[in-house]
Amino acid sequence: MKYLLKQRLDFKKEKTLYYLYPNSFSRKFVKIAKKEGLIFDVNYRWVNKHRIVRDYEILENDFKKVFKIFRIQIEDKRKKFYRRPYLEQLLLVLRYLFKRNKRAKRVNRYSATQKAYEDKSRFLGIALDIAKKIKHEHFSFGWQEDPGTINFEYVYYFQFREKQISFHSPQLYPNVPEFEGQWIGNINETFPFDLRSIKKYL
Repeated sequence: MKYLLKQRLDFKKEKTLYYLYPNSFSRKFVKIAKKEGLIFDVNYRWVNKHRIVRDYEILENDFKKVFKIFRIQIEDKRKKFYRRPYLEQLLLVLRYLFKRNKRAKRVNRYSATQKAYEDKSRFLGIALDIAKKIKHEHFSFGWQEDPGTINFEYVYYFQFREKQISFHSPQLYPNVPEFEGQWIGNINETFPFDLRSIKKYL
């Protein structure tokens, strides 16, 4: 789902070399470069006894070659996603959002936690924008206040038939209706929606 974000590859250029720093968005780029045999060198750093990639070196012409392939693949994914019905789009975004939300609660490092919550915030905004376009008798969404949750006073609900998922947020997103239903009492340990079973209602 990262291709929905306007993220940039993390790199710097020095003379005829590009230094590509590993992040969740650049993994696809690195995978293509490795497949094409175009990674010039890999630099590591040591954390305790663990060897972690610091950056990948790639020649300028090779970087441009891989970038063309990378851009085409990302655009193809975007087009494929936006050809889906709105409800299907929403469920895919909610599934990714659910994973990021669990990661934000699980990781211990401050930087990783912040990154996970930033992703959650972006994708919650995307999910709400898609939800506004859905006109379906069995679908409802919206926000309610939860003053008992410090720094995350708003809770956003997405419900399809008897299945429901919710996310807390510190911000009130614009043009989102208040949720007219109520929390159905489920604490979701697994993603509650099954895309295959919902497709019959599309």
